[in-house]
Amino acid sequence: MLSGFNSLEELLEIYDPSRDLSFNNVKFRPGAKRTTPFGIDITTPQYTPLRIHDSIDSAWSTTTGYDIYNPFTCIGTEFLDDYISFGSMLILHTSYGFSIRIAHMNYEELTDKFKEALDKNKPFKAKALIGKCGNKGLSFGKHAHVTVVSDGIKETVLNDILKEKYGKSYNKSYTTKQINVFIAEAGLSNEEGWKLYNKEVEKRNIYSINNLVLYRKDYLTGEDKYFYSSMALFGM
Repeated sequence: MLSGFNSLEELLEIYDPSRDLSFNNVKFRPGAKRTTPFGIDITTPQYTPLRIHDSIDSAWSTTTGYDIYNPFTCIGTEFLDDYISFGSMLILHTSYGFSIRIAHMNYEELTDKFKEALDKNKPFKAKALIGKCGNKGLSFGKHAHVTVVSDGIKETVLNDILKEKYGKSYNKSYTTKQINVFIAEAGLSNEEGWKLYNKEVEKRNIYSINNLVLYRKDYLTGEDKYFYSSMALFGM
């Protein structure tokens, strides 16, 4: 049974577009530009020519600059400073079967109200301002690195919601043809590209990958979990 809900159908009701907690209406980064998508990424050859990016990056917002708002009421929050290559990791825990992680933020740029919620581990209201995108860790400019993570209540809950919203499942791997296109766009030979791709899969402990969901080791817990792109969920 899902926490606070009697059925998946009851949970899905909160995503009705006419309701406040809809993914279509949720306030996260209004007008934000998606600078790096989820999945195979060829935009940072100085880092890895053919890397697997397991989140989305969002830089400038045309309406709110670098502001980040809380998309859902949080039942708990965490802020991890000096966290591996991300520099920092903000974790927003919801009661809906997932948590949201935002990397690269500076503690100093969090709002006083959000710092109070962090210090006392208090709930934090939806649509309230959290702070601004940061540039900590391995980062080439101010941006938010965002991942949606199953918290173990129901590992497939977000994919079920995506199926409900879009009418189909997104649990599909890249095809060989698609990977070859990425390799060509990266300016690599087929042999070199496949070596790099397989190295990335092994390095990131990824078992399945596509443009919305993957299953890999969680750096925080060491356990294998589902990670989801928030691209479709937050409209970026």
